[in-house]
Parts: sequence; structure tokens; C-alpha cells
Amino acid sequence: MRATSRSSRRAPRHPRGNGEITLIVDDNGTLRRAAVRPFRDLGYRAVEADAPREALALPAQEPVDLLFTDLVMPGPMYGLALADEVPRRLPSIKVLRPPASHL
Repeated sequence: MRATSRSSRRAPRHPRGNGEITLIVDDNGTLRRAAVRPFRDLGYRAVEADAPREALALPAQEPVDLLFTDLVMPGPMYGLALADEVPRRLPSIKVLRPPASHL
């Protein structure tokens, strides 16, 4: 049996950002702030919104590269609708949807 080297047991490297702007949307402030940290740690700039309507206004104020949104939020527009609407309005923004296992 051959021993496994330490380098082969390391966790895979994640893609690093280069200051791209990620818009993180969640009505729960604690969860939203928890989502911000990994993006910043990976080199992305994170901006926050606590509601879909606020999130739709932000790209007009500054360019956004990626949208990361909670799917279940109260109000007239929920996260899934936001994730569908953003690419229609701004096709250059990529959308990252978290797993919806709780739906």
C-alpha cells in the first residue's frame, strides 16, 4: 500500500475573485452577514440588500457581477422572482441560487 502525500489530501482550491461585486440579498440580517464573509474571503467585493426591491435598485448605483439571493423572503417579490427578474433586466449579471432543500 502506498502512502498518500499531504499535498494530495488538501482541500480543492476555490476560484478566487478579483474584486468583482457580489450582491447578497436576504431579509435575515444574520444570514446575510454570514453569506458576505466567504465571498469577501475569496476576493469578491460584497454589497448587501435586505429585500428584492432594494436589490433591483442597486445595479443602477454601481455595477454588480453576481447575485446571491435567498429564495424565500416575504413581500410582493420573493427571492426566486428576483433571481428570474435580474437576468431579464441586466443580462450581464450572473445569478447564484442557494440550494432550496427547505422548499
